[in-house]
Parts: sequence; C-alpha cells; structure tokens
Amino acid sequence: KLQFLYFIAKMRRTVITLATVARTECVLRSRPGVTNEVRSDNFEMKESTVRTEDMPSGSVLCKTRFLSVDPYMRCMFDEDHPQLGEYLTTFKLGAPLSGGGVGEVLSSKAEGFTTGDIVCVPFQGYPWGTVAELHESQLTKAPCLDYASHLLGALGIPGITAYFGFHEASKPSPGDTIVVSGAAGATGAVYCQLAVMHGCKVVGICGSDEKCAFLESLGVTAVNYKSPALHADLAAALPAGADIYFDNVGGTVSDTVIRLMNDGGKIPICGQIAVYSEDVPYPPPLSPALQEFTDSKNITRFRYLCLDYEPRFPEAVANLTALMTEGKLLPKETVTEGFRPHEAFMDMMKGGNIGKAIVRV
Repeated sequence: KLQFLYFIAKMRRTVITLATVARTECVLRSRPGVTNEVRSDNFEMKESTVRTEDMPSGSVLCKTRFLSVDPYMRCMFDEDHPQLGEYLTTFKLGAPLSGGGVGEVLSSKAEGFTTGDIVCVPFQGYPWGTVAELHESQLTKAPCLDYASHLLGALGIPGITAYFGFHEASKPSPGDTIVVSGAAGATGAVYCQLAVMHGCKVVGICGSDEKCAFLESLGVTAVNYKSPALHADLAAALPAGADIYFDNVGGTVSDTVIRLMNDGGKIPICGQIAVYSEDVPYPPPLSPALQEFTDSKNITRFRYLCLDYEPRFPEAVANLTALMTEGKLLPKETVTEGFRPHEAFMDMMKGGNIGKAIVRV
C-alpha cells in the first residue's frame, strides 16, 4: 500500500500525457549566402509528430504561443558568416531555426513543470515549431500568458541589452546628448525611454514617418535616415553635437553620426544590422579618414555585449518590470499572427517592425 501511495504521489508531481502530437516546423532549406538577403525559398515547412511516451526524462512538450525574431539571427544562416561571433552557432540545414519563445506545457517528464504552465526560453534554443520539445534546464516559468511576450522583448534580452547598454556601456550624465540608431526597434525603443527618464537629450534615428511619430511620443527628437538631407537633419537636431552614440545599425548612417560627435564621445556598438549581409568583420572597421577623425576627437568606439553582464540579468529584469508596472516604460510590439516566423523575420530585417517583432502562434 505504501509503495502504491508513493507511486501516485510521484505521478502527481510529474505529469505525463500519453499521446501523439502533430507539429509544423519552419526549417532552413538553403543558405542565402553571406552577401545576399534572406529569401522565402530559404525556408521550408515540415510536418511531423511527437510521441509523448518517447520523450526522455527531464523533457517538456510545449504548444508554442510566441516566437521572437531578432536581427542577430541573420548571422546564423551561413556557416562562414564573418559576424557569427563566439556566442552563436550556425543554423543547420533541414532543421528548425530557433530563437526565443514562449510555450504552454502540454506534457511533462520534468519535476516542477505541469500541464498548463507557461514557460519561456528567453534567447536561443526555442525551435520554430507549433509544438516544441524542450529540456527543463532551458525553461523559465512565466506567471501568465497575458504578458508573456514581454519576456522576449522589453523584459527579455532586448530590454536587458538596453538596460546595461545605457547604465554600463554608455554611463551618461543628465543633460548629455545621445543619438540612438535603430531607435524604434526592440532594444532602441527601451534605450530611448531610459535615456529620456535620465534627463538626457535623445535623438533617435529610424526609417519611417510612423516610427518618427512613435519616437516623438516618447519625448525623443526623431530623424528619418531615408531623408535625402540626412546630414543636415541630424546637424539641426544636434546643435551642440552628440556625446554618446548608441549604435544599432552601422553603415552610412553611423558614418554620418560620428562626424557630428563631440570630443571625448563614446560609441557603444550594440548591433550593425546595415552590414549583416556584407562580408565584413564585427565590429566593421571605419574608413581610414573616419578613424583618423575619431582618433583626433578622442572618441571611444567599442563593442558592447549584454551577455557580459549575465550575472546581473535579474537586476535588469526587476528594474524594467518596476518601470513597466509604474507606466513609465512602454513595451511596444509588432505582432505577426499565425505560424509565419520566416515572414516576420524577413519583414523585421527590412525595418517593418516598431518595437519588438513577435510572432503569435
């Protein structure tokens, strides 16, 4: 009798649903090539099933609720991509792509996770599938589904990147003038709001009138980089020059900003989306003339990586959550409905998103 009661108690702790579950996965069909844009024919949809009784111990089967698409993923499409970096690995041909994701537990062979739990993989490792089999070590529990997508955005890696990018990499003083490129993106929008709260003058660069209006609503002076008079527009927005340039873009936009920076300025390089389809190293070197200019002005340009602050991630999440709860931080999202992560990714790479690009499955 005692053995039977022990067995029942154990089964209650570890919920196992015996079933065969159908899934659709978005896999990498072909590699675009380093200098090409990602195309729809680089992806393929594959159907398969998962037998929950075959799942190993410690695994959790989830119904996908949200998927994250992010610019850094572009570097993972090609094996020889020069900007892959030491913390990313190349997507495998014929296998699902992956990133951050939120799921609802369908079946669990892991203690501590039960059917109906909402779980999150905040960065890499959640496969692009309608159903995902994950290991318990990858998962963080979310309190509810209503706000779980923010764990991929303002309360996830993009928000954490903005937090340490502002407080540690930039370290501005109140009254400093900061320029942010990619200002209406997932990280840029959070960074801009933190800078405004801190009393900085913030100039945000983006690529549409709609994005400009969004930034202006946050108290940011917005400049559209597609303007034929970009240098003049930026110069007008920066009558006293720029002290800090939080660079998410690179390319000609960054070259233009750097020419307007003050002596002793700082350039934390957070991303370089403009050159992710170019065969150049990361960070890409400046032209000789621009390098001479930065040297003459004692401008410091350096790579910033939020993963260097991983032990302090809970601090960032706690502070960002408090700001959001108080209504001081707006978690802007652009949501693609349905299992179309490849479409959302390609749209995001062309600047189609305001705030965090999310797929709601």
